[in-house]
This record gives sequence, structure tokens and C-alpha cells, in this order.
Amino acid sequence: MIKFLSPPEFYRISGLSLLCAQLFLFIFSLYPFQAGTWFNTEPAMLALFIFGVLNALWLGIGSIKNWLILERPVHPFMYILLAWVGWQFIALPFAENKYRSIIGIPQTGEGAAWQVLLLIIIFLIMPLWENLRYKKIILSVGAVSLCVMSYLHFNPKIFCFKLDNYIDDNPATPANWPDYLAFIAAYLWLVFASVQSLHKPKTYMFMIMLCAATIFISSNTAANYFIYSMLIITGLALWFRIWRRKPHFISWLLNSHKLLKIIAVIGVFAPFYFVAISQQPERFPCKNDTLASRAVFNQVVISKLQHESEIFWTGRGYGGFSDDMFKYGMVDGLYSFKDGIYKPNCMWLNGNVFHSHNQPMEVLLSLGVLGFLLFMAIPISLLLQLRNALFWWCVPILLAAGAMSFTWFTLPQVLPFQALAYAALCAARKVKIRKGYKISPVFYVSVFMASLFFAACAWQQFQAIQYGNRLSHIRSESLNQSDIKEFIAQDIDRGGERLIAGAGYYVKEILGRINSGQVNDEDRQWYKIFFELIHNAAFFLNNPNFAKLDNELSMLPFRLPKSSSLDELKPQLKKTLEDSVVRISEIAPEREDFTASYLMSLEDATGGDIKEQITVLERIISVAPNHRTALWLLGNIYMKSQNNKLQQLGIAMKLKAEGLGVKRVYPVLE
Repeated sequence: MIKFLSPPEFYRISGLSLLCAQLFLFIFSLYPFQAGTWFNTEPAMLALFIFGVLNALWLGIGSIKNWLILERPVHPFMYILLAWVGWQFIALPFAENKYRSIIGIPQTGEGAAWQVLLLIIIFLIMPLWENLRYKKIILSVGAVSLCVMSYLHFNPKIFCFKLDNYIDDNPATPANWPDYLAFIAAYLWLVFASVQSLHKPKTYMFMIMLCAATIFISSNTAANYFIYSMLIITGLALWFRIWRRKPHFISWLLNSHKLLKIIAVIGVFAPFYFVAISQQPERFPCKNDTLASRAVFNQVVISKLQHESEIFWTGRGYGGFSDDMFKYGMVDGLYSFKDGIYKPNCMWLNGNVFHSHNQPMEVLLSLGVLGFLLFMAIPISLLLQLRNALFWWCVPILLAAGAMSFTWFTLPQVLPFQALAYAALCAARKVKIRKGYKISPVFYVSVFMASLFFAACAWQQFQAIQYGNRLSHIRSESLNQSDIKEFIAQDIDRGGERLIAGAGYYVKEILGRINSGQVNDEDRQWYKIFFELIHNAAFFLNNPNFAKLDNELSMLPFRLPKSSSLDELKPQLKKTLEDSVVRISEIAPEREDFTASYLMSLEDATGGDIKEQITVLERIISVAPNHRTALWLLGNIYMKSQNNKLQQLGIAMKLKAEGLGVKRVYPVLE
């Protein structure tokens, strides 16, 4: 624990002000920037990195001036958290995209920088939490912040209408607003519950009402299941504790702390039962409701681990689940075609979901088994060290917040409240004799380095926001600018989420003008720019989403029902179309539905040239031996041959295609 050692009042107040400002971090999301994807969290991400710089400087100055001391023995949680943070950087060499593994993808507070930030905020809170007056101020500010957020949920007029917001009923509301309301309510309860001196009847009733009302307003199903139920258990347990005539077995149960902590440790892992159930698709016949979609995501996680088992040990870095969802979305029980009609029974089949919505499993994918074990050890270390008197106040909600993370994910706006809850629970550990020591120079050197690190992250986040803002208006600029292609390509190294979303959006606009007969030469030029950039990225990167969009853009002009200026691009597109089909077959062999339209019209595309058709299909099978559609079509061609061996080979290919489930991906009609 870090504590104050006679610092001046201005230093104390400045730290308190920094923390209180971060509890209102959601304010920075009230004017969302536009990046084509999850735009409304990015200002909060930028603000939090800037706060990280100030937090680190505050800690560095305090340790140099000897205004802060280190109290020992250190809480086991801090060792685990330090190991968790350190592993983020040790695992970086194995990350597919270093940028995303440090800063994360838009919207989520995941990545090495965010875990360092969590640690720094906890360090900032620890000395402030030693003062009872500061505790009351911090808790009051947190409660006011949550009340304001809840009120804004009903008053969306202050938000800006931006393109591509996925919330249909309230298009001005920031994405996932309901989700972080529920998480913050849970963490704020833990903050209150960890302080015995604040357990007054009026305060208790206010906190119960605030948390319950917030969860109700959030309309979050997972919060209703997990947090509401645990609030009820907490209330009953506390009521039984003060009930004088309770049966002896209830007294024994409420006070059997060793048994309760063993059960609580098991409870940390209990939600994994849902992961196991998720592997039985017949239990989730409707794939589009919330719980069933989480089951689909869990199926994809397991499929990813089965197909690429090496990541079980090392991880592959953050931000790759949209690729996984596209590659492995064709798990048993999901399909693309039904009775020859393209009719997928899961809205996420085309890879739009960017996160597994299961934080432990996302950690397993991103950081491997060691990262997973460290992540699961964090709540365990907190509950094992908690005072016995606080067990029923804190542990049920701590387990509920962990269980909720099996169906949702936290956002940057939640990070200060999460840090506050962790710091409060650390302070609520069992009473031990602790001694204060002067902080080592290693500490302030580290926090000053962290301040530079956060400054670099803030700059990169600012650049990403600027990119998103310009991309949202890029088609209003002149095509003759020499830097247009260079600018658009800047996002590729970051993972390309904005470029993919932006290109897809503008191509839909162009398609709309084609259908209304208003397309012009400028539209053709923009289409060509986006296509060339996406095609080159798909060729040089092992990224399924680039390959998917490349395939879509290559095929689009050939699908149009009427002629347009895009017809002039057909000769160029035809040359690359075969490569695009082979490329996506290699990267995502299960996703044959994305090549089905081309393969269905293969005879027209090749001008009826049987040799060319065979060449295309053989190229696909060479990179994807179990490609059901290619096997089926090549089998059809061979069966028509005069050569008996080819006929037999054709029959074998069609039987293999049927055994692999060709009807799920190709419109096979009996």
C-alpha cells in the first residue's frame, strides 16, 4: 500500500481532484467523434491517457519529495497485478498486431497500456483512501457521477447524430452505454461496502437504491441476472446477521469463513459452466438473442483454440476476434444456406463482432494460459485477503461483476471505478502489523517513464481520432490530392478497422447512387481507390477482414443489375478476382459462402472454358483441401468426363463435399 507522509495540502487536494475528474470520464464521450466504428468511446480513451500522464507525474513528484511511503507487507493482489501488467509486455512479441495489443481497438479498455493505467490509478487512489473525509468525498462524487449518467440515459438530445450508430431505438446514445452503467454500479457498491465506518442505515439504503435503479435503467440482461441476484443475497445475508433468533445452522453458515472463501474461489470459475454448455449448439436454437449469441462466440473461441493450438501458450495479442468470428463462425449448428437460399441463422456470421464478450476467454486468446491464470487470480487474491466481517458485504458483488464479464466487456469509462474498487478492497484486507518504508528511486523512474508512455499513447489515440474525423468526410475532398491514398492507407498498420468500416460505408453509398441512376465518374474513381488499397492490404496481410472486403469489392460490379461507370473497372477486377477468391479460401477455408456467388457463376466468369474452371477449382483445393464448394463443383465437372477414372474421382469428391456439409455453404438443390 502507498500512503501519505506529511505532504502539503495542495498535493493532497490535487490528487483528490485528479481522481474525482476521472470519475466523470464519461463526459468526454458526450460529443462522439466519427470513425465509422465505435466512435463514441474514443474521446474518453484519449482523455484517460492524458489523465494517466498527470497521475504518473503526481506519483513521481510525491515519491521524489518523500510525500509518499510504501507500506509493507504488500497486498498479494499487487504482486499479481504487477505480474499481470508485466505479462502484457512479455507477450507482445507474439502479438499479431503490436499497436492494438498496446492501445487496444476502438471502444475496449484492453491492451498493455490500459493495464499499466489501471495500476497507476490504483497507486493514486491508495493514499487518498486512507483518509475518511476523502473516502466520503470520493464515494459522493462517484454516486453523483452515476446519477448523472443515469439521467443522461433519458436525455439523449445532447448527443450528436453520427453515421453508422448501431443503436436503432436511440441513435444518439453512445454505444454500450447500458453496459458500463451496470459495471460502474457494481464497482461503486464494492467501494461503499469495503468501508465498515460508512455502513450507516441511510447510506446503505441509498446505495442499494442507486445500484438497483441504475441496473434497471441500464436494461442489461446479464446485470439483471448476476448483480441483482447477488444484491438480494447480500441483503438477506446482512439481515440474517442482525437477526437475533436465527437458527444455529444459519449462524454457522454465515460465520464459516474458511468454507465460504473456498466456495467463493470456486465461484470465480463457476461461469465457465456456460462455456461448456455453449459447445452444445442444440441448446441454443435461436442464434440471434443475447445469450445464444454469447454461446456462438464461445463456440468460436474453442474452435480458434482447436485450429490454432499454439496460441494457447503464447496468445496472439488483443483485437483479433472479428477475424476469428469470420474464420470460425461456421461451427456446427450454424449455416449460410438453407434449402439453397442464403439465410444465415446468426447475425454475427459475417464477422462484425469484435470481441468474444467473455473477458477470461478473450484473455486466453490474447495472452495465453499464463495471462488467463493471472487474470483469474486477481479476484481470488482480493477475496482471500478480505476481512471476515466484510465477506457478505463485498464478495457476492465481486463474484457478480466477474460473472458479468463472461457475457460482456468493460469499457474505458469503467476503468477509474474498477481501480477505485480494487484499491478499496486492498485497504479492507485483514489487519496486520505494517511498516512504512521510503519508496525506492526505481518507483519514480518507472512512473515518469509511464508518463511518457501514456503521452505517446495519447498522441497515437489523437492521431487515430483525427484519421477517423477526416475519413468520415474524405469523399468531399478532391481526388487530385497526391496524399489521398497515403492518408487512407495509414490505418492499415493500426489494424484497419476504420478503413474497412469506412470503405464499406462509402461503397454502400455508391451502390445506392447506382440503383437510383445517379452514379458518376467520381464515384468510379473513389471505388477504384478503395478497391486498390483493400486488395493490396489483403494480399500482403494475413487479415480475414481485408480478404473478405476485397472479395466483396471485386465481385460487386459483376452483380449489378444495371450498367454503370463501374463497368469500366471490370477488366481490372476480373484479373484480380480469381486471386481474391483463392486468397480468402486460404485464410478462411470454412467461409465458402463468400466465394459461392463467384463459383456459382464460374462458367460465365470463364466464358465457358472448362480448363480455366478446373484451374480455378484446383487452385482453391490446393490451399483449402476441404473446400466443400470447390470439391462439389470440380466433382460435377469430372463426372461429365469421358474418362472413367475422372468420373470415379468426381463421385468421390461430391461424396466428400456432402460429408463435409456442402449444403450449409453452397446452394445445393436436390
